[in-house]
This record gives sequence, C-alpha cells and structure tokens, in this order.
Amino acid sequence: MTGRPKVALSSVVIKEEKMEQVKAAISQLQYQDLIFKDWGFEEVFEKGTAVSLLFYGIPGTGKTLMAQAIADHLGYALKVVGTAEIESSEPGGAERTIKKVFAEANASIGGPTEFNKFVSSLPKNPIMPQPLPQYEGPELLCFDECDSLLYDRNAVGVILGAQINTLLSELERFKGVVIFTTNRLGKLDPALERRITAKIEFDFPDKNQRALIWRRMLPAKAPLAKDVDIEKLAEYPLAGGNIKNAVLNGAREAAYTKKTEISMACFVKAIEKEVESLNQFLSAYEQSNKLNRLNKQELSNEDGMLKVADRVANKEAQISGEMVKLMKSWKGEKDGSR
Repeated sequence: MTGRPKVALSSVVIKEEKMEQVKAAISQLQYQDLIFKDWGFEEVFEKGTAVSLLFYGIPGTGKTLMAQAIADHLGYALKVVGTAEIESSEPGGAERTIKKVFAEANASIGGPTEFNKFVSSLPKNPIMPQPLPQYEGPELLCFDECDSLLYDRNAVGVILGAQINTLLSELERFKGVVIFTTNRLGKLDPALERRITAKIEFDFPDKNQRALIWRRMLPAKAPLAKDVDIEKLAEYPLAGGNIKNAVLNGAREAAYTKKTEISMACFVKAIEKEVESLNQFLSAYEQSNKLNRLNKQELSNEDGMLKVADRVANKEAQISGEMVKLMKSWKGEKDGSR
C-alpha cells in the first residue's frame, strides 16, 4: 500500500440512503464466512458471488472517490482500469486484457503466495519486457468510464459483443469487489444488470452538500481571510470535483500573488474559471446532441447503431438539461440580487 492519506467513507458527500446502499453491499466481505460457510450458501452459489456496484452521474460528483473510499475501508488496493488499457488493435486483445485483469485480482485476494504464483505464470517477452505487477494487498477493481462494456449486446457489433461476453464470464467467477463508473447510464445488458449488486446515482450536490464539501476541503491550517464565506461560496453550482479545483486554484492564486491569506476574491476568481469550464462542458453536450440528431437520419437503415445513437442523445440531453437548469437558476438568482 502507498503512504497516501486514506479516504474515509464519511468524507464522500452523498445522500444518506445511498451511503447505506454502499455499506450494505460491501458488508458481504465482512460477513463472508458467516453467509457462505456457516449458513451454507456456498453449497448453493458456486459462482456469481462478487460484490458488483455501478456508480453513475455527471463528472465530478464523487464516483471514483467513493471507489477509493471503499477500497480503503476494506483494506484493499484500488486498481483502476480505463478504456485505454482494454482497447487493443490485435484481434482478441481486449478480451485477453479483461481476463488478465480479473485473474490478477482473484490471485491478489488469495494472498501473497497465490499472487506470486500468478505473476510467475505470466508469459515473458524478451524483446519488450514488461514490468511485473507487485502485490499490494487484495485488489478492488474499478472499471472507470468503460461505457462500451455496459451496453446491451443487442445494440452493439460483434467486437464489443465479444468483450461484453468476456466481462460477464469473468465477473461470474470473480470473488471480490468490482465497481463500474459511467457519466451516463444507457440500457444495460440484461445479463450484466442481473449481476449488479447495486446501481447508485451520484447526484449533483445541493447547496448544503456543497457547503459541506467546501468545509471538508479547506484544511485547518489554511490561512483563510476573515471575508471567506463558505455559505456564499456554496451558492455557486459546482460539483465536488469542481470545488476541489477551485480550492486548489484559490490557494495557488494567493501564493503566486504573495498574499499571506487566502481571500474570498481568490476563491471567487477560481470559481469563475470553473463555471466557464462548466459552460464549455454543457456546450459540448448540446453540440453532441445536435450531431446525434443529424446522425439519426444518416443511420436510419442501421437499427443497432440507431439504438445506440438514440440512447446516447437522450441521456446527454437529460444531463445537459439538468445542468443548464441549475446554471440558469443560479444566474437568475445572481442577476436578481444585483
């Protein structure tokens, strides 16, 4: 394990009922022997006992942070798997990578001896030697924004369908915890949906939650000026990830300008940059919606592709609409108060 500070579950700001969903799901690890050995469920369920969670919501709402918090809570090492690590130009390359990821995680759950056996079994490439994985404890898998692995197999082509088949097969044999994160939730593959322990939406934080995030991100040692007003800062409609950026950029602004305190003006300047980025993000979503509407005409003879275009366009429109509403509401409040 690295020497970084651990992330506590309580540090992730989400609704209480959703936190309870998370705690209830991962409690299986705590009561593993009781459930499967003492109560005899291992005699009935030989496979498909992994704890699998799906986190969905707009960027910056704490999905990956929650994955790290769960790993730290369980004493696991978080292994984040992105699309770039799975994609391959070789036929069957993505499927082999998925199998390797799950095999390594399963071996890590078995302890150092099991893990070292796995490492020694890996094929060696004398021409381009690859660094061997190191044991850091049981691995918790997090497939971060690997949206293509979540799609309904009936709505994608043969290549993606083969990858989803491999994922389902490996998930069935997995013994640990796996988390999937996505910014937009489309129609899941029915077989994958049956294997998901809990689907949890990470909402855009309300004002009270934003104030709590601000307070938790400002260290006690930070030299805050007397004019810093957390409640006013929380009025800006930002997600947790944006607040983190604003906190750090505000501190950088104070340090760069040789100030002895971090003033409200430093944070407001940083927030304005985040709001500008958020507006660009929304514009990109809206532009994507327009492109998808155009593509629908061009793809009218391709039923499978049309379903994908419909799903992406509808969900992006929903997300964009919610964010635009928040931004307009906030701007209206500000304009009215002037």
